[in-house]
Amino acid sequence: MRFQILSIIFSGVLCVILESFLLQFCHINRLDFTYLKRRSRCEKCNHTLQFLDLIPIISFIFLKGKCRYCNENIPFIHFAGELVAWLPVILLYNHLLGMNSNLFLAFYLLLLTAALYDIQTFSIPLHFLLIMYIVIIVLSEHIFINQIGLIILLHLLFFFSKSSIGYGDIAVFSLFVLVTPYQFFFLLFCITFIVAGVFSLFIMYIWRKKIFKIPLVPYIFLSFLFVSVFYPFLVRYFYL
Repeated sequence: MRFQILSIIFSGVLCVILESFLLQFCHINRLDFTYLKRRSRCEKCNHTLQFLDLIPIISFIFLKGKCRYCNENIPFIHFAGELVAWLPVILLYNHLLGMNSNLFLAFYLLLLTAALYDIQTFSIPLHFLLIMYIVIIVLSEHIFINQIGLIILLHLLFFFSKSSIGYGDIAVFSLFVLVTPYQFFFLLFCITFIVAGVFSLFIMYIWRKKIFKIPLVPYIFLSFLFVSVFYPFLVRYFYL
């Protein structure tokens, strides 16, 4: 029991560190190998951060969400990402998933990072999409080449509705087509737009104004989490 608790804590800390690294990786302007050996810096004053500034969750709380060097606010989205990064460990240790554990963990951390970046910028960096494709395809047990037609349909959707959906969203959906059964993708696709639509209507009702643009990757992330946990039940319920 004690070993299991220690294992959960260690795995959780590792997930938080990976998520923090990936989010920083999203913000780099030029991809090169020097980034891997470069020390972390404050996004506002560019000061090199010390070890005590980089302890996940604890540093944010201890510093009251501010940089100790320039006293500027640290984006809350970093803290939120570190908190949510613990969740896959709980799901994995309680065997609550309907897909390969390694693939789920990679998808979870990469989608979480992309979702947080999308909330900030309404975009996904090309270099991050490239890394996502490489990691997911390497970890995938099967590539569904026979579903290539769905990828073509997704690109046609983008071509005819460029103002409604970004290409980064299409790229993420296409990756799911490549590595998951069509039933999984169908559920993910439908639930993504249902949740995004309901949330947008709710926000418009509260704010009393129209929303012309929303980040879609956060809803893809939430739908992925929901479908991963309830996939067997959903397939049986909808006779897929």
